[in-house]
Amino acid sequence: MRNQTIDNYVNTFVSYLGFQPANNDIKATIQAAQRFLADKSLERSTVQPTQAPVTRWLDQALESALAEPHDNDHLLSLCQATQAVLPCCPWTPGYDEKDVGSAFKQYFAYATLVGDGGIIPCSYFSTGITLIAPDFFYDWHHHPAIEIYLNLTPGSMWGINKAPLDEKKLGDIIIHPSQIAHAMHCEKAPILAPWLWAGDVNVPAKMC
Repeated sequence: MRNQTIDNYVNTFVSYLGFQPANNDIKATIQAAQRFLADKSLERSTVQPTQAPVTRWLDQALESALAEPHDNDHLLSLCQATQAVLPCCPWTPGYDEKDVGSAFKQYFAYATLVGDGGIIPCSYFSTGITLIAPDFFYDWHHHPAIEIYLNLTPGSMWGINKAPLDEKKLGDIIIHPSQIAHAMHCEKAPILAPWLWAGDVNVPAKMC
């Protein structure tokens, strides 16, 4: 059985992307998401919700996103769809401790809703949510999948290709093409960022 809350989250995310300037990465991601939404063969896994040390910041991050003025109904809908899937999130630090150090799992986690290890396994599309503690630098990393983030943290800093990080606003879309190094940081607030993956979604991220 499919999870209708997750399907609504994906559909709302795709609708939001439809209002962004189009490029090949956005088009490929929308196509993968639409294929997922139409794929009636996919079944829910036995993955259950889990917490992580960094989820102590989750309420603050969500409250901040919802408290911002929303003159964009599509963004508000996406914030609400994100809020709706949070109770089923299986949070994990993801990385091997030998690659990132023992402290990493205290400040970073992500939850895969669709894709490898997620609530709905899928080989061609993945989506989930990333949560990063305040003043923690998510160091440069890369992966084969195309990645599209929605920034829900005003004032967060995002970088690509090891260039200086740029400040992003709530509602900004950040595109990470395949195998391009990227990093994130916010000094004063936790970063909350839903994401979509398309392409080679079964290969995990690696630190640069």
